[in-house]
Amino acid sequence: PPPPPPAVPDSSLAPLLAWARERLGTALTMAEPAACAAVSQATPHRRFRAQLGTTPLGWLTARRVALACRLMEAGEPRLDRVARISGLGTAADLRAQLRRRTGLPPSAYRRRFGPA
Repeated sequence: PPPPPPAVPDSSLAPLLAWARERLGTALTMAEPAACAAVSQATPHRRFRAQLGTTPLGWLTARRVALACRLMEAGEPRLDRVARISGLGTAADLRAQLRRRTGLPPSAYRRRFGPA
């Protein structure tokens, strides 16, 4: 019988993205997603750039800011809690990332999108 075809590694980011989404509130290193995907640390970086047009850190930060926004929209009043749950660290980090990504400070974001 002919030899089996060579194994083709899965280049989809879907499993890695799902894994990272489940860990938004925890500190992650570049070694962890690479280990999750059983590839070198450079491979996820290349795949993110090619498939999503961003870096792993850029993607992760965007997801964390989105989670922070959902928490504020739901009425969570404490910025330190929003920052901790979303994985952004401190209220100061949350303020900086929110302003960078939405153009709004938390108070303006809450006025515009928070519960009435």
